[in-house]
Amino acid sequence: MPAGLPFHSEPRMGNPKRPSTGATRVEWGSVALEIDSECTPVLPTLVLCASLFAFAAPVRWKLLGAAAGAIALWGFNVLRLVALALVLRQWPRAFEIVHVLLWQTATLLVVLGLFVLWVRRVPGPERRR
Repeated sequence: MPAGLPFHSEPRMGNPKRPSTGATRVEWGSVALEIDSECTPVLPTLVLCASLFAFAAPVRWKLLGAAAGAIALWGFNVLRLVALALVLRQWPRAFEIVHVLLWQTATLLVVLGLFVLWVRRVPGPERRR
């Protein structure tokens, strides 16, 4: 986690400077993010995995790509949430534009980029045996 953003799952106990997380809400001082199911990396991970498993490649390679891609997407989502919290705190009027236009587009591009990276590394037919 970047310095100054120590997200944790303990109750706040009345300290507005310490961020806290609940099931679907992340608070950081006066900033609160509501995280619904569409804002998690579950759907991008499923799209990536569906793409990997539809491609003609060894099953072991598909599983490796799915695991690595899931880890990358979940890490990307943490970065996305931290950036959105900073935008909401510093430039609240820009939040919706950044959330919808920038990060949703970036998420699609990351999924596509991970798939292309995986495809370029798939063993060729001569190495599949």
